Amino acid sequence: MIDDNKRIREKYKNKGKYSGNKLVSYPGRVILKTTQSSHQNASKLNGKRSGRLFLPTCKPPIWQSQLKPPIYSKSWFDRGIPLSAIKEDITYLRDFLLRFEVLGLSTKDPKRQEWVIRWVNRIISNVLLFAEAIQNLPAGWSDNSEIKLKPEHQYFLDPYRPDEAFRNKRKTTDWQSTVCADFASWLNRKLIGKDKKFTPQKEHIRLWRSLMEQPLRESSDMIDAVLGSHEESA
Repeated sequence: MIDDNKRIREKYKNKGKYSGNKLVSYPGRVILKTTQSSHQNASKLNGKRSGRLFLPTCKPPIWQSQLKPPIYSKSWFDRGIPLSAIKEDITYLRDFLLRFEVLGLSTKDPKRQEWVIRWVNRIISNVLLFAEAIQNLPAGWSDNSEIKLKPEHQYFLDPYRPDEAFRNKRKTTDWQSTVCADFASWLNRKLIGKDKKFTPQKEHIRLWRSLMEQPLRESSDMIDAVLGSHEESA
């Protein structure tokens, strides 16, 4: 087993070739050299190991932090989406916008706008994916005396909250418009960046909002359908 593992590792390191066999690795392993300075004390077995002992790490596992309800932020977008999930698309979109801004060219050209829409839609998909994770937390987490989250974001992220007054307000309030506007503002802040090279125009804000509207309403309609089926079966 050890020899097979050694051969696979050498094959990968030296030639970069694929192997169908599993390569076993022990990260953080320590090599203890026991008898290399006194070979007369080495046993036959220890001699085969060249006086070395291999000690695997005994560190405890590092657990991923649990998802927590966003009760301490006014807008969920400020801290709700990990930068790593959107960084690549934000970078491509920002570079694209800056390039044409420097050249004095408009991104309203259909071909250019197609690229802009594609990157923004990718960002929106990630945003809604993380929103779904929040929506699947135990219902009613927004019913908290310390909550700072806007009511519109509560309707968005805690749709299954078992509170009749809350659900009635969710049905009668145009919370989607506020969420779309907050999304557009958040995206603009990301695109402006620390160097503040990019200056968003009104056309950008309108586009970000309009691109968010349809997928947000589709997501909301699906949730409403689930809530309706629960009410019928109750």
